[in-house]
Amino acid sequence: MFTFATYFLICAKYLAASEEYVLNFDSAIYVCADEDSQSFVDTSEMEIKRFNETTAILTGDITFMKEISEKTMVEFVVEKEVGDRFDIVLTKEICDLCEEMKDSESFYYHYLGIFGFPDECPIEPVSYKYDSC
Repeated sequence: MFTFATYFLICAKYLAASEEYVLNFDSAIYVCADEDSQSFVDTSEMEIKRFNETTAILTGDITFMKEISEKTMVEFVVEKEVGDRFDIVLTKEICDLCEEMKDSESFYYHYLGIFGFPDECPIEPVSYKYDSC
């Protein structure tokens, strides 16, 4: 299991239909400080750049240093800076990323395809380059 903490979430579509949020981000993507997370993924080359007042662009490389296999669990954490601390805004667990990638009804199936992820596991350790996503 690895946990992926970030100060942005690309889309909040999984939220209940009655809730609608607009999230604007001006931060890098961070990996949780625990040893498992740090040894799994490197986001140090990813960057969010402001395109205009309402749109941000994701650029850079994300590197998976370990294979993504069946039952790989991912957690996204969105935090906001409040003074000298960070408060959690929302979290989202994907209990089986590989299963989500195969399900054509899943938001992640379509979204990860945009970034060039294969639609089946295992995913070998590799870097994915994003340019203006």
